[in-house]
Amino acid sequence: MDSSVITLMTDDQLREYLPSYGDRLAVFGYCRRKEKEPTSRKSKLFERLRGKLSRNKASSFGFVESDLVDSFLKYVSESERVIFESCRSDFEGVDQDELLEIMDIHNCRRLPTADNFEQILKEIAHQKLIQEPAFVIEQWSNTLAPVRSELKGIAAVYEELQPTSRKIMRSITYPSTQNAQEKQMVKYVSAYLRESDTQHLSLFLRFCTGSDLFTGKSITVSFTQLQGFQRRPVAHTCGCYLELPVSYDHYPDFRHEMNKVLDSNVWVMDIV
Repeated sequence: MDSSVITLMTDDQLREYLPSYGDRLAVFGYCRRKEKEPTSRKSKLFERLRGKLSRNKASSFGFVESDLVDSFLKYVSESERVIFESCRSDFEGVDQDELLEIMDIHNCRRLPTADNFEQILKEIAHQKLIQEPAFVIEQWSNTLAPVRSELKGIAAVYEELQPTSRKIMRSITYPSTQNAQEKQMVKYVSAYLRESDTQHLSLFLRFCTGSDLFTGKSITVSFTQLQGFQRRPVAHTCGCYLELPVSYDHYPDFRHEMNKVLDSNVWVMDIV
């Protein structure tokens, strides 16, 4: 067994070959020391072989279009992703205790440093995305072989569901006749959607249609005369209707109230 493989194994996996805890510690120490030695011709060959095996496993469905580390950062939780990205840009500024706790969760037996963190991250990504699901990928590869050509189509459908300001603006229908105040509100809505990030675009869609993905539903906008404390945007997700007051004097007022509604996470649902 190659020493570099042992460094990627968990303690439970190595216990099957070495029941004694002392023996496992000695093997781990030997493998770590060996990693620091100058790269020999044999280790270079092993590295090339592992690279080919990784590519073959990753391309079981016919194509590879993403970097392994980037895919891993999308796989982990938001809090872990922030820590990993901070380590890549400013390792010394990261809370070391929190980093070590995350490394332990991912069964990392090496002490991360600014010099070796990128390599450790690649190894963890390889373990989580290639090694652990390798058996399942191999079993399903033959079953899913007939639909390999359709995977890009599925990816395209998923991409089409992602909200953008352009898609949402095209889906909005306004009254055919508008007065000066209503025309101003149309401009406010367009400006709001153009400057919104992906999160707020998703919240806007969920508020109007009930789904945070763009499903192609048309959003019908009507205008109201609500003022004072009663002034607020009102949505009806059953029919995808959005009611907007025309009593906003300035765009920042509209943006502030719209953000307060979307960010509140407490939406009153009136069911008749």
